[in-house]
Amino acid sequence: MYNGIGDFMRKLIISDIDGTLACQGGIVSEQNREMVRKLQNNNHYFTIASGRSTVFMAELYKELQIDIPLISSNGAFIGNPHTFETIHLDTFSDYIVKQIVAICLRNNSTFMIYTDQAIIAKNEVANAFLSRFKVVPEGMCIIEYTTAELDNNHKFLKVLVVEGDVDKYDTLKKELSRVEGVSVSQSKSDFIDVGPSNVSKGRAVQFLAEYLGVDLKDVITLGDQDNDTTMIEVAGVGVAMGDAIGSLKQAANYISKDCKEDGFAHAIQTFVFDDVK
Repeated sequence: MYNGIGDFMRKLIISDIDGTLACQGGIVSEQNREMVRKLQNNNHYFTIASGRSTVFMAELYKELQIDIPLISSNGAFIGNPHTFETIHLDTFSDYIVKQIVAICLRNNSTFMIYTDQAIIAKNEVANAFLSRFKVVPEGMCIIEYTTAELDNNHKFLKVLVVEGDVDKYDTLKKELSRVEGVSVSQSKSDFIDVGPSNVSKGRAVQFLAEYLGVDLKDVITLGDQDNDTTMIEVAGVGVAMGDAIGSLKQAANYISKDCKEDGFAHAIQTFVFDDVK
């Protein structure tokens, strides 16, 4: 598959957000922003891939002037977060969502339900979650959770379960993984991401690369958590941040500097610009 002009080969760079491109409070450093601009100015593809909901990625997508589809909800959605033009969408049924919610309620665990265009949650839960971030996205759509709301023909992409009790976390994760038709991963130490079966960032990277006409050997992915593992494994170059979890470092081709040391920018300089033949 050819994706170049003359001797130039265009690369596709896909970065996780929290703990990779952005550090504490979801803020992207100026050095990382400058590296994104450098990629775009040199005719490379750049986009973001996250466990975040689509609507919670829209503002950053606009700020970074990204012009190709993003990957949200760990790969359930691939498309434009403003127009909702979609090139790939994986959903699960209200029946499955209700099973997940029942487990959360039984364990007194916090949950947020991601749809293609909104988040369904109890108001106090949504407010507590958003308080983790210094910048709250403009136009964020939050729907108050009720049992009846799950019957309103939503396109369900993911349920984020938050459990800060270390003793309960592993047991809850195992119980959720036994629900038929779901995949389970971890995006933060207290987060359990529950999505449709077979959904992963790695599978989404393969879809997006094919859509753009880029060979996987020309794809660079960057991440820091368990839910980044599959996209680290499928890319030509998979990069783990220096402060990533141990299992991701083992899967990666390269371990960069820590997120707070602009590990994203360091890796891109190394593999895109310093590596030019």
